[in-house]
Parts: sequence; C-alpha cells; structure tokens
Amino acid sequence: MSKKTLYSHFESKEELLRAVLVRRTGEVDRGLEAIVSAKESFPAKLGHLARFLQGKVAEVSPVFLEDIRRYAPECFRVVEEFRGRAIPRYFGRLFEEGIRTGHVRKQVNRELLIRMLVLSIQGIIRPEAVEELRLRPREALDHILAILFDGILTPAGRRARRPFPVK
Repeated sequence: MSKKTLYSHFESKEELLRAVLVRRTGEVDRGLEAIVSAKESFPAKLGHLARFLQGKVAEVSPVFLEDIRRYAPECFRVVEEFRGRAIPRYFGRLFEEGIRTGHVRKQVNRELLIRMLVLSIQGIIRPEAVEELRLRPREALDHILAILFDGILTPAGRRARRPFPVK
C-alpha cells in the first residue's frame, strides 16, 4: 500500500496508531466480557481470564509500548484508559462472584486489590522493569497473579482453582 493511499484514510501516523489501538482494546474488551459472562465456575473463569491476559501480554513488545508512551503519548492514553476501565470492570465482577461463591475471602478490600492489580500490570509493561527483573512480561504477569490470588483466595478457593504457572 502506498503512503498516499494510507493517508487518504488517516491524516497522520498518530491517527493510524490510535485506530489500531482502539480496535485492539475493543477486541480485548470483548474477550474479557465473554470470559466473565460465561456460565462457568469462578475458578474456571479465573483461569481463563489469567490465560487470556497472559496471551495478550505476550503478543505485545514492551519496547513497542514504551515507544508509544514516549513518542505518541496521546495514543498511549488509549491503552492506559482501557486498562483503567477494564481491570476494575472485569476483575471487579469476578471478585464479587468469588465472594458470593465462597472462593474469595469476604475481608478482602476489593478497591485496594484492583488498584494493586492495575499498578502491577502497568509496571510490567516498562522495558526497564522487565529487564531488571530478568522476566518476560508474561512471566511477570504469572507471578503477579499468583501472588495476588494466593493472598485473596480462601482454602476452598485455592483447592478449586487451577494453579497459575510460576516458573
């Protein structure tokens, strides 16, 4: 495709990038909704959600995201705003279900847990953090989820869930 054809649809590279990011976040949003709305048990949904996110994290290079953050901050806001909405929406619904089904301890502060998850996930997209930890983003996410969920699950919840792979 020529630049002329491309620019007949998009006024700038940033507009093209924004369109790609909006489409991508929409796909992730639909995937998360399907998982959380499924007629499955809490442990099954939790496992599907973790694997789905692990796959999505593995698809995107942290260096690419860092370049967007640095050189196209308006476009990067699409990603950050999506995370800020999606994590509370989907994990919040899942945590509420876990409390109702007895898999998540009732004493867990839901808002704090979600905030910890948002900040942890935002932290693993930074190339310098991943490099310093000597982990791939997917491995870092595996560890974050294992640490958080082992801390919030009841004994019944821990017995019922499939273990998160921690390498």
